[in-house]
Amino acid sequence: MGWRGVACGCSIVSVLIVIIALIIASISVLDPNEVGLAWNGVTMTLHTDKVYESGTYFLGVNQAFIKFPKTQITIKYANTAGDDGDPISCRTLDGLPITISFAFNYRIRTTAEELAYLYINFGDIDNIDLAYQRTARNVVRVIASRYPAFSFFFDRASIQADLLSKMSTELSTLGANVESLQLLDVSFPTAFNDARTRQESAAQQVVQANNELQVASINTDTKVQRARQEAALIITNANAVSEGALFRNDAAEKNLIARYKAERESYAALRNALNLTSKELLAYIWIQATKDRIASSNSYTNDVTYFQISDPTNI
Repeated sequence: MGWRGVACGCSIVSVLIVIIALIIASISVLDPNEVGLAWNGVTMTLHTDKVYESGTYFLGVNQAFIKFPKTQITIKYANTAGDDGDPISCRTLDGLPITISFAFNYRIRTTAEELAYLYINFGDIDNIDLAYQRTARNVVRVIASRYPAFSFFFDRASIQADLLSKMSTELSTLGANVESLQLLDVSFPTAFNDARTRQESAAQQVVQANNELQVASINTDTKVQRARQEAALIITNANAVSEGALFRNDAAEKNLIARYKAERESYAALRNALNLTSKELLAYIWIQATKDRIASSNSYTNDVTYFQISDPTNI
């Protein structure tokens, strides 16, 4: 066997190697949690007529899958390791700067038309995820601008529901379904937190003043009833003594009216000191006042008359 035979054998081996390499290069695999669209590298075309599920496929030379996940994907903006970014800086309806930490889960819809749209407009899954992140940041800023600062203390559930609704609408147009969303934390400027602490202290003082007013009202009512009884007794004995008793009763009533007026003036001064509107005053201190009035009902008798402000604009 001469050199020609050796050369022929080498050629055959080379051909076999090339054939095996081409066969291997023509095989593409999709994992159980993936779907794909076929990409032809020769013609530079994306086949959008079929979505391939998990498995092994013989696509041909220079062809491969554009892969997309079937699993749920989480986007999170917070101050923990592995997050997609820091909390989002926003402004509330009343202009206060805040930062919002949140997370949501989405899943890409795997129809051929929507997968082709995503790849053509954004690229692979990493770029698609970046597009969703940009959309999420914009949504959070828009929703934050719809609510005043104190709503993030007292109405957070509504804000989270609004976020979920808006995020679902926006990502639905981009081929994804939002499956859950959590509003993790809201951070406020230090000056605002200090002001809120002072407001809570003022609210406690108002509650205490209201309780004292209730006690005074009970004591006054008791004294008035006693005075009336005494007045009735005095009337039966002498008209002169009766006139004196009526005078004392009138004085007591005027004193009670004066005390009510003083209490209203103190509330007005409290509102001016904190620079609050009547709605804000009721929104942030009335809850505590109501709780204390309910608690007080367990210790007072049924003839207690509670002091209520029916119209905050009269304060």
